[in-house]
Amino acid sequence: MEGITIWKAAVEGTALWKAAVEGTALWKAEVDGTTLWKAAVEDTTLWKVRVEDTTLWKAAVVGTTLWKAAVEDTIFWKAAVEGTSLCKAAVEDTTLWKVGVEGTTLWKAAVKGTTLWKAAVEGTTLWKSAVEGTTLWKAAVAGTTLWKAAVVGTTFWKAVVEDITLWKVAVEGTNLWKAAVAGTTLWKAAMEGITALEGSSGGHHLSGRQQWKAPPSGRQQWRAPPSGRQLWKKTPSGRQQWRAPHS
Repeated sequence: MEGITIWKAAVEGTALWKAAVEGTALWKAEVDGTTLWKAAVEDTTLWKVRVEDTTLWKAAVVGTTLWKAAVEDTIFWKAAVEGTSLCKAAVEDTTLWKVGVEGTTLWKAAVKGTTLWKAAVEGTTLWKSAVEGTTLWKAAVAGTTLWKAAVVGTTFWKAVVEDITLWKVAVEGTNLWKAAVAGTTLWKAAMEGITALEGSSGGHHLSGRQQWKAPPSGRQQWRAPPSGRQLWKKTPSGRQQWRAPHS
């Protein structure tokens, strides 16, 4: 950005301006209602063209590429700045964008009321998808895995923090949760007025009534039957202050 002070571009009602120093070339042309201009400032290229309600512009500044196209209510743009990728597309109420900065990836897609996004920052993964009232997200930070899925009022989540596993699922008025801390397994299930509580050091289940199993360690998604409960994460040892779910 050397030699460039500031610039701004807006489309439809269009305000475009740029301030630069140390050798600037700027020109503009209007042909049949079409506007075309270009500015070159220290190996920087900025231009814009508008033809029949279509707007397209691009800016390249010190190895940086920025452009945008709006055609028939469709918006698509991308920006690359020093190894950073940023782009967005809006087509028929659909929004898609992505940004990558220094090994970090962030993107989002919204299609017909559906929201999907993901963020990866310094080895951390965070994503969420909402489809027809369904919410699913996962976060992994410093070896910690946390995810939650809400489908048709059903909430299912799991948290793994420093070898600690805690998860809970509510199915048709049934409350089931399990916590494994330092090789210790503790779980509780309330089904049809039946309550089973178990604690063991070897992780063996003492009750034959319980038919739920701990999720495998590579799973990223779990199916959860309909339920009206909302659950929030909570881990033992007090390191994470997540609120317990309300009955």
